[in-house]
Amino acid sequence: MLTFEQKLKNYLTLTLQEGVNLQPGQVLSVSYAPTEVEIGRLTAEIAYQMGAKYVDYRIVDERMDAAQVRHAKERFHLPHYFTARGEELLDSVGARLGIASHSEPDAFEGLDPAEIQRLQNVNSERNKRLMEEGISGMRLNWCLISPPSPNWAKKVFPELSSEDAVSKLWDLIFGMTFADKPECLSLWKEHSDRLGRRAEKLTALGIEELHFEGPGTDLYVGLSKEAVFVGGRKATPKGLWFTPNIPTFEDYTTPDWRKTRGVVRITKPSIVHGRPVHGLRLEFKDGEVVNATADENQDIYRALIATDPGASRLGEVALVGTDSPIHRSGVIFHHTLYDENAACHIATGRAYAVGVRGGRGMSTEQLSALGVNHSKTHHDVMISDEKVNVTAKCYGGEMVTLIVNGAWVAEMLGV
Repeated sequence: MLTFEQKLKNYLTLTLQEGVNLQPGQVLSVSYAPTEVEIGRLTAEIAYQMGAKYVDYRIVDERMDAAQVRHAKERFHLPHYFTARGEELLDSVGARLGIASHSEPDAFEGLDPAEIQRLQNVNSERNKRLMEEGISGMRLNWCLISPPSPNWAKKVFPELSSEDAVSKLWDLIFGMTFADKPECLSLWKEHSDRLGRRAEKLTALGIEELHFEGPGTDLYVGLSKEAVFVGGRKATPKGLWFTPNIPTFEDYTTPDWRKTRGVVRITKPSIVHGRPVHGLRLEFKDGEVVNATADENQDIYRALIATDPGASRLGEVALVGTDSPIHRSGVIFHHTLYDENAACHIATGRAYAVGVRGGRGMSTEQLSALGVNHSKTHHDVMISDEKVNVTAKCYGGEMVTLIVNGAWVAEMLGV
């Protein structure tokens, strides 16, 4: 049986090798919360052992962001070196690791949703090249992980002490990433290959439209003829593979936003700026959200999708089955990285060019002609459970059942 220290080293080694795929001589940019200083240090230790040229670190403190929202009302300011830092990483083709521990889930409680979104918009504008070319365009090899923090763990397991909640959350994360096993790397590679094979099979179907149907859900998501599904590892334009999220259990593609129609019930709380939006229901018409209602924090979600014209249009659709260990855990993680990998999901906002055949070589105008959405935002919401079915209508006229009662059909599960 492995010790906690051995599991943690497996987890971070997996992150840097299979997630980031850090190359000798690369600069690695790492961002993390104040609660993750020790994990940041261990990450740097492993990265330098792997040959990193330099590990550039930045501490992200949500309470400091909240202070800016609370007091700097007239004009949010981000210095130019904030932009330069990201663009130098991009131009030198470095690597990026985000450690998003959700350490202050209540930091923005009580603040004006429009003001929170305004700060996010300034941040997006300052990071525009890095996000559009480096992250969405996948010019950089990058990865996002989320280790437990005391405040987040207590949100997930409020009945436990802080120490026990963190321990239980670690156990779940180690299990779903195979970090609790000596053969962690080889098991993850097998899993990633399986996701990749399923993505190839979905692409080969030539899907014209996905239909999600269940209680409160009757949603149609249209795809262009150039749509491709992506799962497991991705590749930069230079052919360097990486895994953007660890863990991941999704196969996703880029929809033609103009073809979205119908209604959908969101099956898990949607987290916007750290605040849970419960009971969210969306109605799409002519590709745009025309009605958004929620039982709690409706205003903050509406502020999000009002950011720009693309914020209320689809940029992603992803398929996830109930075989996902995140789903099987029965836990609501209150964190998009985990909850989106427990259920099928859609994302309003910025689309990924990688979900279109040859998309990364296309101009903005060419992508727009295929219905690829553009926005400062990208926000995932979960849309399936054990009562939701997914059917594909193919360009060849065939109707193919993909998911029944939340589970992949046998021929898609056993790829």
